[in-house]
Amino acid sequence: MVVHIQTNSFSEITNHIVNKTLIIIDLDNTLLNYNSRCAIQTDKLIEQTGDSSKLDKLIPKINDLDGFGKLELIAKWAESKIIFLTSRTRSQQVATRIILFKYKIKYPVLYAGFIPKGDYLIETNMVNLNNFNKIVFIDDLTENLDSVLHTLNKNQFTIPVQTFKFANIN
Repeated sequence: MVVHIQTNSFSEITNHIVNKTLIIIDLDNTLLNYNSRCAIQTDKLIEQTGDSSKLDKLIPKINDLDGFGKLELIAKWAESKIIFLTSRTRSQQVATRIILFKYKIKYPVLYAGFIPKGDYLIETNMVNLNNFNKIVFIDDLTENLDSVLHTLNKNQFTIPVQTFKFANIN
């Protein structure tokens, strides 16, 4: 049985970062908190609105913003890399960029869409996983965490992988 570390704090994850760690973070319900709103519908409204006061009300909050800032700082010190791997499709790219721009978050976003996240990491070669000493994967869905572990193990990946199940406390 695979055990994912349960957390609701990005700052707790900083204790697991080593030099040259690839930190892969899910967006929806992990980094971004839509407060039970439908992300796809909200994203469409974000793309369509030109009114900044309405836009500010639509933009989802960041879960554990202070902890995420600490994770960014530790990643920089450890010469590590942060990327986002989302099940969003490329059709949500505009809204995703607007949201991340609002928070001044400038890390690469990989859009897996309907491809299991583990398969996406291996098959697309968007990131050379062998350039890192460790992989930390953070997601709110167990099936995504399992997918990454299963696929990397199946491909005899030798770099340590640690998974965190993020539980939004809001």
